Amino acid sequence: MILICFALYALFSGGPGNLQWLYPNELFPTDIRGSAMGVAMAVSRIGTVVSIYILPGFIARQGMGATMIAGAIISAVGFVVSLVWAPETRGHDLSETSAPQFKGR
Repeated sequence: MILICFALYALFSGGPGNLQWLYPNELFPTDIRGSAMGVAMAVSRIGTVVSIYILPGFIARQGMGATMIAGAIISAVGFVVSLVWAPETRGHDLSETSAPQFKGR
């Protein structure tokens, strides 16, 4: 079961990883897009480094099962936040999606 879960994670994690580069580019206005993407990538990298140091201790204290459940909860929260707050950009021009008043959907 664990191998199946990790295989599914590996299969589906490519999409969100690519969205990290594409989706914010569609939302930031052209005049701040480069700086905003720099900040977004920096925060992402800092989160990655912090998680690398926290994960082994969490596994040692809580066990593998609790770690996997925590990871699933974090992913579910991210999914719900994206559904609720992230505007849909499909079918819209870049000039539309990067406008401050764009609401999507």
